[in-house]
Amino acid sequence: MVRDYLLMICIFILTTMLLLQRLMFKNLKRYSEGIQDIKNKIFNLGESVSKAESKDDVYFLILDYALRIVEKADRGSILIIEEDDKFHFKAVRGFSNEIYNVKFEKQDTFLYRCNRFKDITIINNPFDFNSKFVKRKSLEILSEIGAMNIEATLSSPIYIDEKLIGILNLDVNNKEKYFNEEDVKTIRYVKHEMELALKNFMIQDKLKYMASHDELTQLYNRRSFNHMVEKEMMDIREKRYVSCLALLDIDDFKYINDNYGHGIGDRALRIFSEKLIETTTEKDKCFRMSGDEFVVIFSNKSLKDSKGILENLRESLIGLELLPCSISFSYGIEVIHPEGGVSSEKILKMADNNMYFNKRLRKVKV
Repeated sequence: MVRDYLLMICIFILTTMLLLQRLMFKNLKRYSEGIQDIKNKIFNLGESVSKAESKDDVYFLILDYALRIVEKADRGSILIIEEDDKFHFKAVRGFSNEIYNVKFEKQDTFLYRCNRFKDITIINNPFDFNSKFVKRKSLEILSEIGAMNIEATLSSPIYIDEKLIGILNLDVNNKEKYFNEEDVKTIRYVKHEMELALKNFMIQDKLKYMASHDELTQLYNRRSFNHMVEKEMMDIREKRYVSCLALLDIDDFKYINDNYGHGIGDRALRIFSEKLIETTTEKDKCFRMSGDEFVVIFSNKSLKDSKGILENLRESLIGLELLPCSISFSYGIEVIHPEGGVSSEKILKMADNNMYFNKRLRKVKV
């Protein structure tokens, strides 16, 4: 009888162990599949980021990726520190676009008050925190667009090369859902990959910028001109509008270099470029071709409007006290017609001829 009892106990223990082993195997398999799924998403994120055209696109890719990883999150946002040293919304899901008008001081964020941006944290009932610390104007906007109706937030700092650049927030709206330590571990597991993807894009973006822009003036360079003028001419033919190409040349630039030094000459080029950007519109493209020679493509603008902009530029340079010498310039403009059939090289040459004619004419008048 004792033997039967012991046998039953052994059978029970073996059965329990087998069941536990099977359960552990299932959990391990499920965990392994979950890790593999995250790895696949990490790979897909890297692939998508490498094809992105702007940092804003990357921010949305990272946010969408985080929302897929933490499935219980209903909405989310990414805030980035800008030149004013404040957090600005750069990507949002589940919020009105009005939220882009809100910005935060560093010390007004929960992460700062919780751990000085050192780690990921869970914010339960963020309404109470926002009511106490968020500035009144921002609080009113958040209330108007329904951004205060959040039950909990999973907040993570974003670092690049050990420098804080932003915050990732994931939010839940349902009282029955909540974040836990598993969610924190998940975000911590993928946080490095998200930061690495963003860093890689920034490096690539900087290299592209350096390849397409003039180092001194930060205007587009000659290489960019060759590509952009061809695209502009294609758009002119397809959309049937008129644009203008202007060639600009700083007057007596050699005299400035010879009498005041190349340092003042470089400064004159930078000031001229800054005024050029301030005077033209976002649709216009400005290039430094070489030395003191510049080109502007006035997209979808008439000859009259283009000349008006350049004359405004001339006025803005009069009386500047930033240099020991004055800056003036000459220009030539050529109109690009939809049915023109003239090459970009020919248009540039025609604008060049017009510029030198105007330069000689101005010198005669002086």
